[in-house]
Amino acid sequence: MKKITTFLLLAFLIISCKKDYPLNGYGCTNPSYANYDSSAIVDDGSCSGCSINKVVIEMFDSFGDGWNSNTYTITDSDGIVISTGGLLNGYEGVDSLCLSGCYNITVGGGSYPSEVSFNFGSLNNVGVGTYNDICFP
Repeated sequence: MKKITTFLLLAFLIISCKKDYPLNGYGCTNPSYANYDSSAIVDDGSCSGCSINKVVIEMFDSFGDGWNSNTYTITDSDGIVISTGGLLNGYEGVDSLCLSGCYNITVGGGSYPSEVSFNFGSLNNVGVGTYNDICFP
């Protein structure tokens, strides 16, 4: 009888300590993606496919050896980092993002900045620097 009582007590404690997430509590919590789940509480990393606005950043290096540790950082109007990246090697590369609204982009931080250029929204063939209020529908 003592074993049954101990087992029942342990079972009760385990059940009462369980996190109270709904069955569908995990999913894509970012509304910019096609598989956004408005009932999701916890982002499980499954977001995919732009539903609002697919935006590309085209990166170029005139010497053909990548951006030499130069990177881009895209932030929203509150300064929250949305994306970072760079051209690791070669003459050109593309990163795709899901964006809607206005953003700032800073490119730099590495060697040979004169070799670096990029296109992003209304910016065409620009170099290292900070550019503000690049807007997408």
